[in-house]
Amino acid sequence: MIKLGINYTSYKAHPMTAEKFIDLHAELKMDTIDWHTGAFKGMDKKELLRLKNKALMKGLPMGYMGQGGSFLRVTTTPDPQIQMCKDAIDLSAFLGIPVIRTFGALPPPGWTVDQTFEGLAKGLREAAEYGAEKGVMVALQNHNHGNIASKADAIIRILKEANHPNVGYILDTGQWANTIGDQGHVDKFDPTVDLYGYIEKVLPYTCWVRAKIYEVASGTEKALDYDRIYGILKKGKYNGSVSLVYEGYEKDDRTELVTKAAKHLRAMQAKHGL
Repeated sequence: MIKLGINYTSYKAHPMTAEKFIDLHAELKMDTIDWHTGAFKGMDKKELLRLKNKALMKGLPMGYMGQGGSFLRVTTTPDPQIQMCKDAIDLSAFLGIPVIRTFGALPPPGWTVDQTFEGLAKGLREAAEYGAEKGVMVALQNHNHGNIASKADAIIRILKEANHPNVGYILDTGQWANTIGDQGHVDKFDPTVDLYGYIEKVLPYTCWVRAKIYEVASGTEKALDYDRIYGILKKGKYNGSVSLVYEGYEKDDRTELVTKAAKHLRAMQAKHGL
């Protein structure tokens, strides 16, 4: 049975404390709780443990941990992006979070595409080695805005070149190049891009799904077809977790929109028997 949680970045522009975020999950009877490192900024271990135990007492298993930045191993000197990854791994290990989300990379000036793929694969392996020592998987997420990890074939290439058992993949339903979620490149929007074909192609490599929501005030997501997406998940025998990520610009109360999105995804899950 698919598990559903809400991602903390749904409140990126509408700050919510980690405490209230846990309460929201409990009120909506979610299955997991999905975080971002920003939720815990400045907290000491005593406060982290208190929140971890609160989630446990509310019956909320920890989902995954998001962290920002894009990285690739360029030199042998310490890389701040990889250190950011390691810090997220340490935080996740303490909280009992099994996997962190990381991004790909933009090609550095003068680099070829092949060099960029090689550097990213190397950086992922380095982070994954550290994660393996802590019991935390490092998972690449597809993303756009010029990122090389923005198309299905590119995702598969990166994962194969990284070639490490502790490198995973988090599927974002909206963050594909030139599609509805490519908000940074709206001038390049291409309605012929088959994002559903991308989803189907990368699903076998997926350890987690980020379900993007953009327009749900009516109670049904309008930008992405979740009836079709859940059909793909069923066909692919996916039995993992889905993380609701609201990134729309609707004017309604944010929690009302998140609640509507959760109900919509639950309805699609039930319809497909997942």
